[in-house]
Amino acid sequence: MAEKGEPALKSPGDSGKVKAPDPLELRLEQDLPENTTCLSDCEVVDILKKFQETMVALSIEPPGSFDRGLEYAQRNRLYDNAQTVKQILEPLKQHGVSDGELCMIANFRLESVDEVFALVPSLKTKKSMLIVPLENVLAELAKLRRAA
Repeated sequence: MAEKGEPALKSPGDSGKVKAPDPLELRLEQDLPENTTCLSDCEVVDILKKFQETMVALSIEPPGSFDRGLEYAQRNRLYDNAQTVKQILEPLKQHGVSDGELCMIANFRLESVDEVFALVPSLKTKKSMLIVPLENVLAELAKLRRAA
């Protein structure tokens, strides 16, 4: 009988060490405070533009950091329509893909399902049920992608 905390079965050559969690697993959402939301770059641009319009209407001069943040988000976004991107990604939620994982997919120019699993290793546990939906999502996102 195995001692408490020890594996019940050992294979030949097994040192008995417990495997540490993979450091590449996406833990972004676990590290964020409650009531926070992950946003894609195209969503950030939409929010910052609305905020900028409000500041202009109120005659408030935005700080330089605001302008730099907006510029960064505009330069790095891949899509112009955040709502359409969210609709395309929505079917992945039915397969347990988190908001943080969806943002990773939306923020990078991914060409293949293999690239998705390389970028977001936490999805590998759902690989068999995600291959076809990911192929569909990537094809739809490629149609929307902005010209570089």
